[in-house]
Amino acid sequence: CAPAPGVLIVAAAVTCASAASVVMQWPSAAYPDPRTQPLECGNYTSQLGKLKFRNQSDLLFCDPGKDLERALNRDQLMIALASLKMWEKEFGMYHCGPFGAKVGVAFVPRGAGAIQRVAAEIASAWGLDDATGLLVALRGGDRPAVAFAGGLLADPSAFEAAHGDWQAETLRLATARLRAGSPGTAVEVALAGLADAIGGGPGRGMPTGLVGTLAQVEQEMLGTWDTEYQAAELWKSACAEELCLEFFLDDVRQFSDRFERYYHEAMAFPALNILASSGKPPTKVLMLGGGDGGIAKCVLSFSSVERMVLLDIDPMVSELARTYFPDMSRSLSDPRLELSHVDAIAWVNEHSISQTEHFDLVLIDFTDAPLESGWSSDFFNAIKLLMTPTGILVQNIGTMMEKGGLWRLLEKHQQAFHSTYLLTTNIPDYQSDYMLALSSVSDIDPWNIEWAMWEQRNIHTKYYSPDLHYALFAAPVSTLRMVRLPVESEPSLPTSFRDVDWSLGLDDDPTIREKVLGETGGGVNFGFSVVRHERGYCDPLLPRNQCRSIREGKRPILSAFTQHQEEALTIPAMNILGKRARRILVLGGGTGFIASLVVQYPQVEKIMVVDAAGDLLDIIKEFFPTLNNSMHDPRLQFVEAEAYGWLQNRTDEFDLIVVSMVPSPWAPTRPTTRVPMTSRFLATLRRMLAPHGMLAQAAATIQTPKHLARLTALHRAAFSSGSVWPIVHTLDNIVYYGDALDGRFVRPPGFSLLSSPTEFDPNDVDWARWREVNISVFRYSPNWHPALFVLPMEIQRLLRAPPPESGYRAAKAASGAGSASMRLAAAKEDLAPVARVAIVARGCLAERLSTAAETLALLRELANITGIAPAEEVSRELAAGGRWAASVASGSRLEVQMWPSSGSAAIDIVARSIIGSSTVDRLRRVAEDRLGCTGGTSVQRIQSDIGDGDEGDSAADVRERGVQRCLSASDGAIRVIRSSLAMGMAAKRTRLEFR
Repeated sequence: CAPAPGVLIVAAAVTCASAASVVMQWPSAAYPDPRTQPLECGNYTSQLGKLKFRNQSDLLFCDPGKDLERALNRDQLMIALASLKMWEKEFGMYHCGPFGAKVGVAFVPRGAGAIQRVAAEIASAWGLDDATGLLVALRGGDRPAVAFAGGLLADPSAFEAAHGDWQAETLRLATARLRAGSPGTAVEVALAGLADAIGGGPGRGMPTGLVGTLAQVEQEMLGTWDTEYQAAELWKSACAEELCLEFFLDDVRQFSDRFERYYHEAMAFPALNILASSGKPPTKVLMLGGGDGGIAKCVLSFSSVERMVLLDIDPMVSELARTYFPDMSRSLSDPRLELSHVDAIAWVNEHSISQTEHFDLVLIDFTDAPLESGWSSDFFNAIKLLMTPTGILVQNIGTMMEKGGLWRLLEKHQQAFHSTYLLTTNIPDYQSDYMLALSSVSDIDPWNIEWAMWEQRNIHTKYYSPDLHYALFAAPVSTLRMVRLPVESEPSLPTSFRDVDWSLGLDDDPTIREKVLGETGGGVNFGFSVVRHERGYCDPLLPRNQCRSIREGKRPILSAFTQHQEEALTIPAMNILGKRARRILVLGGGTGFIASLVVQYPQVEKIMVVDAAGDLLDIIKEFFPTLNNSMHDPRLQFVEAEAYGWLQNRTDEFDLIVVSMVPSPWAPTRPTTRVPMTSRFLATLRRMLAPHGMLAQAAATIQTPKHLARLTALHRAAFSSGSVWPIVHTLDNIVYYGDALDGRFVRPPGFSLLSSPTEFDPNDVDWARWREVNISVFRYSPNWHPALFVLPMEIQRLLRAPPPESGYRAAKAASGAGSASMRLAAAKEDLAPVARVAIVARGCLAERLSTAAETLALLRELANITGIAPAEEVSRELAAGGRWAASVASGSRLEVQMWPSSGSAAIDIVARSIIGSSTVDRLRRVAEDRLGCTGGTSVQRIQSDIGDGDEGDSAADVRERGVQRCLSASDGAIRVIRSSLAMGMAAKRTRLEFR
């Protein structure tokens, strides 16, 4: 009678509440067994059927005393059963394999003895004392109590994500529900506490609640309106696990009340900050379109704006915004705003002739279709006549799905204006990437921003931030190719359009024409189909016959957009690891795309791809010859197996593990739509990593932020001594399972997690090696790399994940601002920053300071933390019994001095990279722990200031000045070391010059 794998076992024995109740005796041998006595357990087949349990015949629920049915709250039975259904969807062993958990629930009778002993006996009798079993025992009546039992409790790795005394807190809350006469709610609370403990939940109930919000919300049209200009629709839908309203014009989503800030902030804040930092803050703003007031709200948050003219031809947009989106549209009542419902193009042409007023900022927020004929050179020249000499124009120009229109608009901007920049955004309400054009009458520097002024404004944003400001200017390779901009081989400042040959043109038809080329059966999947796209989802420079994708049902598993995600998942980790990335494991990835990236790195020795969908290989062989060649690389081994079962008892060690299986918590439960959200799964992957290794895992989209937060918590628990960095990337809006609209389950951007047991700087990449390897990519570039680690502002807050210190703002500080520094950054000489850290530890154990082995061991551990790969190590004995060791690499040095007679040690680090405060703190802790230091430690960190440079300065001049500043500042740190040692010894030092 042992249950089959994947079974969720539930039983309940109910306290006899009155003389009329069923009297039940102990020991547990007399207790009904739900596997053999379903009638005695109440026979809840019909209720289980309504909830659509998988393997219903094996999912048993036992309530012989009908306690749940007799509760005053009639919903208690369904609450308990629904909680068990939630558990099955989240942790069922059918889809999670050995990383899932089977659970039982038992209400035990009064007089049965100590509840903890009773729980253990029931767990054993029901087969829950193995490595995946859990039991919740509850006793009602006047002495309510709850206890946990089961074999899973004995595995500490299963509860790494738990915080505090989770058991005591969960038991207290569940007991309170029992005392209040709500036994079903007590079951819900107990299971929620267990789910949070093993699955990284936030402590707010069963984590699978997110499934209900997305899957149960029916998209519903709430109203339609027609005018002579356009047709409007208002819809109810789900956005980021919340109910939301969405506004459509002519069948195109304009905004939702949940995500409207993303688009409106991107349109307004970059230009406003550029103007405010130029010394001439914006005072007059002209806006064409945007009658909903969303962008106006952002503009008017700048107190310098004295007057804003908003022109929108259709008053219906403003009226509906005031009615249904009051927070967004409140700017329409601002006294500084002048709203006119007129033809904006005619207004521009008329006022450009009189030129009675000029504007610092012009914003164009039109829908494309009604005004297609308006995009002419004459129109943009008229706009320019209305702008001040330093004025800026920002316009929404569309997506890669409309490459022809985007191309023409950029051409018009460059012809009319001195500077034109392309901004690439991830807007959840739109197709990603969504493009903006930012143009200026004069030369502008998008990087030269006075962020102190921005912070003083205290504007609470959802999308925009200082680091995201820079990331917006980092276009992906596919976009750069489309507009014929150069693809930089290392991070550099943004480039405006110059000398683009617009006569080449692009395909002007946005219509997607598809043809199914082949299909396969399902197995555990929906079945695969191969689709050729004559237009649409494709690299703009690829021949049409190469535009192909693979779908599982309606879900794309290989397309231009999955390539975006898999490049973001794989290439950053490979580049950060560098030569250390030799052994690679890919879980999922049966399409071969990740393998096609990895095999291009010459240092790779071994690649293992584990995927249950072996029939993908036949599809790849027939329709994707390049990917097929990668899958037959002699270094690659393909294993056709369920990844979760394959991972059991593995002893392999890998430098990089890529989990490319994307969780789809809204989809029908099967192994292809779920990824184990448990501590044990992460602990298993961590054990398979080398000390320097990395785990890259696809996480979620903006539509499921709770799912993202849970997985991030699991990673942080598993890699508590290392680093966890969320990554953001573009993603397509996909229509699933007969949705009326796209975006119900999936919206851009998508997110991944990059974690390691060792701390690392995600921007520490050897770009010279990247140039040597010369990987063929669709989207990734050195300029795009830092943008991957800049999350939308609200996600930064949710995950407590600010961008790396070594990101865009540090690069801007290192390279300076202005046109001179932009030319210097492009020079051949390397202007990487110079960092110096001085650490003095006191009260150390003399026996740990006196051996050469201990000195070198400390040296190597510190080198590993800072990433200084030693080209040479030297060590020697000093006078008075001291020891000295140094590790020297190209442009970096690490030095350790130990003095057993005074019980002190000094560490001096000079590196050509940013050394963050968390890394410095870790260096201090390692030194104190290894040397047993308890007398206090002083730390001084110095970051070089390269300086802006003058127009006539050469790169060598600026470099030398930066080095001298760093060394001068370091003299103070060296004086701290000498005075702290108080030895009266002369310290002989060598001043290093850096290339």
